[in-house]
Amino acid sequence: MRGPRDAPIRIVEFSDFQCPFCAELQKTLDQVLKAFPKEVQLVYKQYPLNIHQYARQAAAAALFAHSQGKFWEMHDRIFQNFTQINDENLRRWAQEIGLDIAQYDKAMQGGRFEPIIQKDMADGAAAKVLGTPTLFINGKRVHDRSFEGFKKAIQEEMAALHTTPGKTGAVARTGARP
Repeated sequence: MRGPRDAPIRIVEFSDFQCPFCAELQKTLDQVLKAFPKEVQLVYKQYPLNIHQYARQAAAAALFAHSQGKFWEMHDRIFQNFTQINDENLRRWAQEIGLDIAQYDKAMQGGRFEPIIQKDMADGAAAKVLGTPTLFINGKRVHDRSFEGFKKAIQEEMAALHTTPGKTGAVARTGARP
């Protein structure tokens, strides 16, 4: 998760580290977070597609990094090099960002993060995710993934939160799909 925990707007991103469209989208999401630093929270969900040979390993590597407090560093490193993902490079990047490599090797070999990946994928299936990237803003599927599209959707959602009596960001999120 990036952004404030109590942000009224939650963007949920189902993503695959080897997906070129997901990699390209990262610049736009960074813009959105910079434009709405107090209003938006970004939640990343693993959705590795079977068509990408190393997507599942990349997801596990990112989750391992998360276990050591460095998810976003690994996330950014993987997406910046998404065309070069393989087991050797994932391990090298983990080492470069300062992860415990002995623990990394153990976790990767043991499938430690497979249950989390499966849970994210089940959440995606429940939300009718068919490909990557798929995004939701407070539970509503995002169709226009341009910065302007996000800006418009966020502003509309903010307006709805301010005009609905008693509706707050936390309440608005409870009914949001994953």
